[in-house]
Parts: sequence; C-alpha cells; structure tokens
Amino acid sequence: VVKYTPAAGGATSEIPAAAVKEISWGDGGQFRLAVSHYNAERYTAALDVIRKSRDRGPREFWYGPYKPILEGMCLVRLKRYEEALPLLDKAIATYPNSFYVISAIEHSAEAHRALGQFEKAAEVFAKLDPKGNYANPAATEPYGKLWQLRGRIGVAEALIQVPGKQAEAGAVYGGLASVCEQILAAPSAGFRGVLVEIQDIYQRSLAGKAQVLLKTGKSKEAREWIARYAKASGKELS
Repeated sequence: VVKYTPAAGGATSEIPAAAVKEISWGDGGQFRLAVSHYNAERYTAALDVIRKSRDRGPREFWYGPYKPILEGMCLVRLKRYEEALPLLDKAIATYPNSFYVISAIEHSAEAHRALGQFEKAAEVFAKLDPKGNYANPAATEPYGKLWQLRGRIGVAEALIQVPGKQAEAGAVYGGLASVCEQILAAPSAGFRGVLVEIQDIYQRSLAGKAQVLLKTGKSKEAREWIARYAKASGKELS
C-alpha cells in the first residue's frame, strides 16, 4: 500500500502498490517552468511564476529553501538587490544544511558587492568555508575544496576594497596562493576537471597579494609576487 497526499492539498489516501504506474513530485511543476524561464534569461517571467506558487509544499526540506532562493536569484539578475537580500539571507540562516544554500551564498555575496557593501560581502563569501580550512589541501568540509577556494577568493577580493582590511586580504591571498600551488603541483583525480579554475584562482591570488604589498609600500616584496604571477601566467616580467 502506498500513502498519497495530493500536492494541492487534501486528505491522505492509500493506493494498492500494484495500481501505481508512475511516481512524480506534484510540487515541482511550477519550479521547472520558473527554471526554464531563468535559464533563458527571462527573469521577470520566472519571478512571476515563483510568486504565484504556494508558500509551502509537501516536501518542506526541499520546497522551503528552494522557493526563496530561486526568487532571490531572479531578483539579483534583475539588479533588485535590496529585495533579494532578505530572501537569500533568511534561507542561509534557516536552511544551513541544504544543498541549495551554496547558490544563496553566492547570490547574496554578489548582491552585497553590487551595493558596495564589501565587508558584508566578505562575511557572506566566508560561509562557503565556515571552518576556515581553505589553506589545508586535505580539509574539504562542508562543501568541498573548490567551493572553499571560490569563497576565499571572494573574501579577499571584497576585503581589499575595505579601508583598513588590506592586511587581512593579503593574508587570505597568500594562503590561497600556497594551497593552489600545492594542488596544481600534484593534482589528485578529484581536481582534474577544475584545474583551469584553480589556476585562475592561483593567478588572482598572486596578483592580489602583490597589489596589497604595493598599497602598503612594500615594493620589493610586491615585485617578488609579481614575478610569481608572471611565471604562473606565462608572461614576461618587465
């Protein structure tokens, strides 16, 4: 016997297992349409579909975070950042263990950065590496090493925009450069599909560290990092 509760609401009924020909999730149709619009860059249409869907669904563990995050993503793409942030930040706080929280963190940080709120953007980017493990190649929790690196390069590039935070940004750039160098020198099988991105993060880290040193008057040390950047990017140093 299969117990069935209609997605639109109503009493739970029991159906003989032999009579079940197909199982699908009734609360996903509107989201599939919204995602179709979103992928086609029809963000206003996607937002309209999302906002017409019900507030809660029978699979709350999925419906609960997915609806506000998708709505927030549409608002970010429409540059309606102030409207997006409460949805995204509430989803991050309410559903920290959801798979979808990564998208919420990315888009919240993007919104804060677009509003010039760089220190807040750095705080949000750091949520991709809440344990501060980015500089340890063996530490992958909770979202994996690549997401740690993405989060920390976001932290550094936000902090370098904040007065008085250059030294902190420089420390993050230095840690990123070190771990990226280790990964690129002897990549494990798990990194082979993302080495181009890790190389990019490595180069951005070298350039960022050099920029911090130049801003703080340490031109000799900066030149050493510029030389490392030139070597990593295959450019001649002049």
